Amino acid sequence: MSLPKDAIELRTDAGTLVFQIFRRYPNEGVTEFQVSCELEAKFVGYLPERFRATFYQGDLARLASYLEVHLEPARMKRENAGTTWNESKSFAEPFLTLGMEFTIGVDGGDPPATDDGELSITVMINCGSPGMDKPNCYFGFESCVLIEDLGKFCSAIRKLEGGENLGKTERQTT
Repeated sequence: MSLPKDAIELRTDAGTLVFQIFRRYPNEGVTEFQVSCELEAKFVGYLPERFRATFYQGDLARLASYLEVHLEPARMKRENAGTTWNESKSFAEPFLTLGMEFTIGVDGGDPPATDDGELSITVMINCGSPGMDKPNCYFGFESCVLIEDLGKFCSAIRKLEGGENLGKTERQTT
């Protein structure tokens, strides 16, 4: 599948989340994404096929930084088998909440347990409230993500953060 230039993907064993810019509000520093859940056939129907997620510019930077904190020790373990990394390094919180629509966590916020080239990732999507005066409900999945794929996702986020793919003020998708 060929992705549009302004789309990035997060591949996991459960399927792929594709983030495509829907609309941008440069004066507010806000980017609205259309997120497609392209899950493996076995999991289709568990999550909405598409949803919107609104991120502030700072959210993109926080997401990339959060994921990169987990990538560093995982890569080090894989590349330097038997070498340990500085376990005293301040590790990220278990989950990172982005706006009201999206929560992500890697290995429960802990350093990677193995050096098999994968990390465990949890993705939770705000599916709305069941009724008046009730809190929103989040649904999602936990799966494995290849270190390489997570690195590509972080690089794509950094490009978006830098504005390379944010040149349009408004984009509509079908």
